[in-house]
Amino acid sequence: MRNGNRATEDWSVATTPTVRTVWSIFLALLAIVSLFPLWWMFTTAIKPASQIFAGDLTLFPRTVTFDHFRRLAESFNLLKIMWNTLVVAGVTTGLQLATSLLAAYGFARYRFPLREPLFYACLGAMFIPIQVIMVPNYLLMSDWNLLNTYAAAVLPQMASAFGIFFLRQQLRLFPQSLLDAARIDGAGELTVLFKIVTPTIRPFITALGILFFINAWNQYVWPVLVLTDPEMMTLPLALREFMHSEAGHDWGLMMAASTMGVLPALLVFLLAQRMIMSTFATAGLKG
Repeated sequence: MRNGNRATEDWSVATTPTVRTVWSIFLALLAIVSLFPLWWMFTTAIKPASQIFAGDLTLFPRTVTFDHFRRLAESFNLLKIMWNTLVVAGVTTGLQLATSLLAAYGFARYRFPLREPLFYACLGAMFIPIQVIMVPNYLLMSDWNLLNTYAAAVLPQMASAFGIFFLRQQLRLFPQSLLDAARIDGAGELTVLFKIVTPTIRPFITALGILFFINAWNQYVWPVLVLTDPEMMTLPLALREFMHSEAGHDWGLMMAASTMGVLPALLVFLLAQRMIMSTFATAGLKG
């Protein structure tokens, strides 16, 4: 036992003041590198065009202007675009959470033939690039006459292998005695799942839903294939309108639109970051 404790101490993270200072400086540098693109986007959005295309590199605008945001509001129906993005992201998130919860409950609490092979096949789907399945999915949506509909943007993404894996790990830790007691009292399986299990793991479901929403909000590759109607374009697709190979890129307008697009997802993450971090840290300790 003593040797085991000594081995644990040898592998533990040192907590001397010098080491903490070095790690703090290193993490601060990583934070600066990560936040720099966001800072550059925002400052470019409030710079006059003369400063954007100037040869010198300025981290702070010498003159602040909101002309790019004014032109954005005049040239594009930003509320409509944001609504389209919210619909696609919200429905996609809801479907992914529902399918992940149901599939994870089945894999965690039922015994059926080929359960383990099917679960590992589901995990293998996490490693398949989207480019591999885009053509089959596109042909399927075309055969169903769903192109230029929200259904085409949502249906191929209604299941998440990561969500199934993550929730299965939590459901495996749920006390079996509570489930048996509920079944003895006459509760059906859906009642057990949604009235007993789901409230207990709500923090995990919420954190997963936030990650799903942010990912769906930023989707570009698949929606650009199936949503060609300008009235249905989402925010990432609308950003293409500011890129012109002949007339040049309107960087001020593009950065203003990017800022407006980033704010909702960023606010959602900032409001829930504590829950996300604590949830995944708890999941890692339990797993």
